Amino acid sequence: MQSAASRCAARQTGTSFLRRTTLVLLLLLLTAPFATAQTTNIQARLENAATLIRESRIAEAEQQLKSILRMTPNDAAALNLLGTIRAQQGRLNEAEILLTRAAKIDPAFVAVHMNLAFLYLLKNAPEKTISELKQVVKLEPSNVEANYKLARMLLSWGQIDESISVIEKVKSAQPTTVVFLTLLGDAYFRKGDTDKAEENYLLALATQQENADAMLGLAKVSQNRGDTKTALAYLSRAKELAGNSPELLYKVGLAAFGLGVFDEAQSVVPSNCSRTARRDRCISAMSYTNKKNSTRPKVTLRKRSKPMPACPSLTTIWE
Repeated sequence: MQSAASRCAARQTGTSFLRRTTLVLLLLLLTAPFATAQTTNIQARLENAATLIRESRIAEAEQQLKSILRMTPNDAAALNLLGTIRAQQGRLNEAEILLTRAAKIDPAFVAVHMNLAFLYLLKNAPEKTISELKQVVKLEPSNVEANYKLARMLLSWGQIDESISVIEKVKSAQPTTVVFLTLLGDAYFRKGDTDKAEENYLLALATQQENADAMLGLAKVSQNRGDTKTALAYLSRAKELAGNSPELLYKVGLAAFGLGVFDEAQSVVPSNCSRTARRDRCISAMSYTNKKNSTRPKVTLRKRSKPMPACPSLTTIWE
């Protein structure tokens, strides 16, 4: 039989264990709500920082994000947003460090890969831009924006077959928008398949009757086939649809130059053509002044042997 002392010691040990267990459970109960509250608070602050960025209140957003990263240094969302700010500030190397760190922490974070693609475009690293866009498409095959930008980037770098493959996959999987159809038409035209190019330009017009890009595409197809009259008719209509859009007017000018209609090319291509990379969206801008602001100039189709003024490509993939 146990002595009284042994029984007393056993009771004290059991009581001590019970107290420790109760304390641990109490700490767990207290910690769980605290952790949840902290996570909720950080999420709210991240959303606030994103709103501040959209409102161009960069200094406030940066302060908010730095505060979050002091608490949670490996928060991928905070790193992504701060990287976005650094890119907007032109501090591209710092942006790359922050964004690549976020991508390593959360490899499936689509927004990070999109921002890295944009960043590498700013850094004139198209191969890396294409790589990041491919990663986005791999993570989200139905991401329309990423698919379009990838296809357009591939086409601009002469990877025509791969560009066509990207668009055809989208076309087979979901309803295709006009911009995809015109881009697909451009890709087939560059490949030399004018029948497929025409098919997609016509599909684009069937979806949106007044589409300048599709009209310009059909003008190129007609000219390629030696049908100058039809080509000029499409060109004239495209100019009417272009309105005062610098990008579309430049495309009309290029098409007119290709047709040998140099007066028409001169009338729509801006005289002061310069390229400016905007940090926030990476869009090429062109200075354009219409001599007759009140009325749209009439279409003139007289031919003249005069070279078209040089002007860099007007568009980039971030639009």
